Amino acid sequence: MPTCACGCGEKDAGRKFKTGHDQRLRSHLEQEVGGLLNLKELVNSSYSYSNGEIPLEKFRAKLAEIFRG
Repeated sequence: MPTCACGCGEKDAGRKFKTGHDQRLRSHLEQEVGGLLNLKELVNSSYSYSNGEIPLEKFRAKLAEIFRG
């Protein structure tokens, strides 16, 4: 039986997440980057970089800004 995708190590019943653990993961990710708006900026910057819309240097600077808080 696979384990929950949130990283808790608990077994799930064939689903990706145990009930409520998707929200647990979302909350943890928000905390790691300093909130929901920073998470949004991280996703947007990653998308822009992967599509060639911003250069690596600008992407790295944005990551540093987000993770330094």
